[in-house]
Amino acid sequence: MKFKLILVALLLAFLLAVSASAVSAADDAALESISDDDAIATDNSEVLRDEQLGAGPNKDVWIDNTVDESKIYVEGHMEVWDHKNINPVLLIGMSGSRNTTYSDNNTTSIESQVMEKYLDIAKKATGASDIEIIKMDRYVSSEMWDHRIYETIDDNSTGRATHIASGSYAKITTVHLNVITEYNREDQKLIETKLTAKYDAASKNIVATVKDAEGKPVSGLKVGFAINGVKYETTDANGEAKYSTAGLADGTYKVTVQAYGNEIYNNSNKETVTFTIGSKEKSKIFLRNALYFVTQVKMVQVTLWDGNNQPLANKTVSIRAYDSVWHGVTDENGDAFVRVGIGFGTHDATVSFDGDDDYNSSTRAGYIRVIKQTPSVMVRGADTMFKATNPVKIVKVHLRDRYDQPLPEGSKIVLKLNGKTYIGFTDAEGVARIAININTVGTFTAQAMYGGNSAYNPVTRDVKIRIV
Repeated sequence: MKFKLILVALLLAFLLAVSASAVSAADDAALESISDDDAIATDNSEVLRDEQLGAGPNKDVWIDNTVDESKIYVEGHMEVWDHKNINPVLLIGMSGSRNTTYSDNNTTSIESQVMEKYLDIAKKATGASDIEIIKMDRYVSSEMWDHRIYETIDDNSTGRATHIASGSYAKITTVHLNVITEYNREDQKLIETKLTAKYDAASKNIVATVKDAEGKPVSGLKVGFAINGVKYETTDANGEAKYSTAGLADGTYKVTVQAYGNEIYNNSNKETVTFTIGSKEKSKIFLRNALYFVTQVKMVQVTLWDGNNQPLANKTVSIRAYDSVWHGVTDENGDAFVRVGIGFGTHDATVSFDGDDDYNSSTRAGYIRVIKQTPSVMVRGADTMFKATNPVKIVKVHLRDRYDQPLPEGSKIVLKLNGKTYIGFTDAEGVARIAININTVGTFTAQAMYGGNSAYNPVTRDVKIRIV
């Protein structure tokens, strides 16, 4: 206890720049870890360099070796609509990040970069030059941690106390963006095409499938397979073009595939197909843990095994959803935890391993589900009873998530009572204070409603209001 009091006193003395008594000889060396509950934010204290040792009225010296690991992530999705079409023509997963500092909360630059990047992707995919943002849902969440350690070393001969800070701390800010864009297809001359390609080991064919923006197969287009030069095949009524690999020697191949347009259709995107011919060992890949809330960080688990169900370590695996690809490296258990940036909805995803000198490639299709949380709307009994003579009657409505944490400040609450509608907004504690105007004695049933957003479902709760 004596040690802790001395250390706290030294810290306060430094921060407030006032004199403090010299540390006793019994506490020549002390080491204390700051727990999460006691974690401190970065301050504006001066940290002295080595050449400044011994400075200050009490010869207190502070050396800061801590590391700020703060980051800002942007994730979400972009819907691209043709203004004359009832369904979106394109859905793109968005992601981006940048390093930041604990005290810097400005996300503007990385948000702008992500928006510019994916607007450009949307323009290239649709051939449209006039894509405009017509709606954007934005939600910001953050988490903080502090693993700094402070060591105090006292020099009795000089009366100097040296305080050394080490370890790391961070503020992780995640911006969730759901963007809707629109363009005028009347300005577009050619229809966009989408190509997918895979290797069918049973038939030894590379199979390319070409569809238009509405998902309909496109026939009569030439498809190029870049392998020992470019070989061409034509899509059939199902939009498929097949290239036989039966004559290839043993080995691992990467083949680039693209469909070439005509006077009606644009060129398609390019796809790379990796496959192995020969006697290498098999590999198996799995997509696991694919259900998340919108507000969660989506760390998708990918598992890679050999043909005998043994884990394969230090192998690069990938996840593809829409036009985005994320990579990870497997650990000793054959697991890779890959952070993906996708928003609300059920998303088709493909996990793959390209193979190497020892193992064949493998792929598996699945999906990643991102769902909204259902928050709770609560009104405590003490906040539901009022005297008719009270000039001010405040109903406190609490809005919290499934982890009993308040929803973002400014969330809208609607209270319908006795034929009237009242509106309030939550504070930082998740409480909306709504003043009601009713002076009639009796018990009334009110509805407290939260309308939801891109991260949370709407909720309605009946509340009994008593006027006595």
